[in-house]
Amino acid sequence: MKSFWATFLSRKYSFLISDVLTRIPLDAPTEKKLCLTFDDGPTTEELPEILNILEAHEIKALFFLLGENAKKNPSLVKELIARNHIIGNHSYSHIDLWKSSAREGIRELNQGTKILEEISEAPLHWMRPPYGRMTPWLIKWARKKGQQIMLWDTMPPDFDSNSTPNLLHKCMTTGIRPGSIICLHDNPTASKVTPELLKRALPELINEGWTFEVPQNSL
Repeated sequence: MKSFWATFLSRKYSFLISDVLTRIPLDAPTEKKLCLTFDDGPTTEELPEILNILEAHEIKALFFLLGENAKKNPSLVKELIARNHIIGNHSYSHIDLWKSSAREGIRELNQGTKILEEISEAPLHWMRPPYGRMTPWLIKWARKKGQQIMLWDTMPPDFDSNSTPNLLHKCMTTGIRPGSIICLHDNPTASKVTPELLKRALPELINEGWTFEVPQNSL
């Protein structure tokens, strides 16, 4: 249920705010392209296996990283970049922007940006607010920093310990549409289910003609 409402709000934001992406741009309405994204990492429990699965299918993904996790695991951030994946800002400690002041939220986003840019030695071009929770000041901050906000169009609830493999698989394979941005997670809960979900679902989607790509920042 949390996944449903989070996705419902995410899709609504894209209608209200033109530079917030919930689906990737397409050359044709029926083009079978998807974008695969992962939140909350990098973690030693899950990321290495995810990277090997993606490499086996030649898929490039976008990873929205927490500054505190990047600080603990800088080698994993560098591994992501070395394997040609894209990294984005997911705040420093997964702060809830609806429950914090603008000053506190900006401090968190700046701190996450600083750590990731120092490790990657490159500017960040993407960000995703924790829980997908938007605020007016966040939109202004992101535009000023040149970090395009990417939310999602489909979120299999791999963050929920009660989710079953069949539920996740159904959401991953039937909840998509052309241009869908899929949100998965790289955290201790997801580590128990997400790698197996990818092993099962990715070959099916590829066999059906779906391809995966990360769009260009349009800010």
